[in-house]
Amino acid sequence: MSEKVLQDFKPQTHADAHRQGAFSDFSLSAYVCVSLDEWTVEELVGHYVNYRKQISPSLKELLPAEKFRLYAVSTLYPKNLAKQINFIPAGKGIYDVTYGLRKIRIIVTSRISEKKRNATWLLFSGVQEKVRYGAEYYRGHLGEMSIIMNQLFVKYKARRSCRRALHH
Repeated sequence: MSEKVLQDFKPQTHADAHRQGAFSDFSLSAYVCVSLDEWTVEELVGHYVNYRKQISPSLKELLPAEKFRLYAVSTLYPKNLAKQINFIPAGKGIYDVTYGLRKIRIIVTSRISEKKRNATWLLFSGVQEKVRYGAEYYRGHLGEMSIIMNQLFVKYKARRSCRRALHH
């Protein structure tokens, strides 16, 4: 297995998605602590396809694709992937891409702005000042997802500590 850490989050409820600004019934995300690559995007799309099949009434009656929103979260800007597909800026550190027929929002945590609404993502930015800001404003108000986010944050802090120890 590569050094990448891929974490699939549980899809949010409709209310959670609307509260967080996504206008879909289900949001699926993948987090990579290094730079996002084509394989990780393909895995995310594969998980979307599988999940859509599982929750639809039948394979002949799939839920509409518009009910799903895909997010790929990366600590570093994915330079190689940006050479392969067109990144359309949607905000500081936020990009929209079309991969096959799917639209995916890419969030680069090291590049997003320091705003309270970004506190969760800033925890995974890898930039000391941004992590500090995120930790100060993160309130764990994500419902079911807060458990997963807290677990990820603990693993992230442990991994950062290990890397610092190895480099000193």
